[in-house]
Amino acid sequence: MATDYVLRLTPIGMDMEEVISIVENHRNWSIRSINYEWGFSHPLHASGSIVGEKSITAWGHPAGSGYWPAPIPVPIYGWFFRTVVSIFWGFDEDGKLIEIYVRQSHGG
Repeated sequence: MATDYVLRLTPIGMDMEEVISIVENHRNWSIRSINYEWGFSHPLHASGSIVGEKSITAWGHPAGSGYWPAPIPVPIYGWFFRTVVSIFWGFDEDGKLIEIYVRQSHGG
């Protein structure tokens, strides 16, 4: 599962700057936002629920078919039926990771 993979790379308690470095150096992830002023809105929590005091959002994609991330490029059919992964990291006021949410979307 993608969440397990993200947690192995960025375990709970990790410093925000370390997470930024890992995301910047991951070949399948791209930072969408870094927010030092508020957390992220968690879609599975109560409406309006914000996780953390700071946050990072990244987008990524599986690099192969059937395994995320895989060491091979997405096949041509992946262009039309690709999976996009959104990753949200929430941090406490000290910049320590407190929660991760991974959402996978499918479509062209």
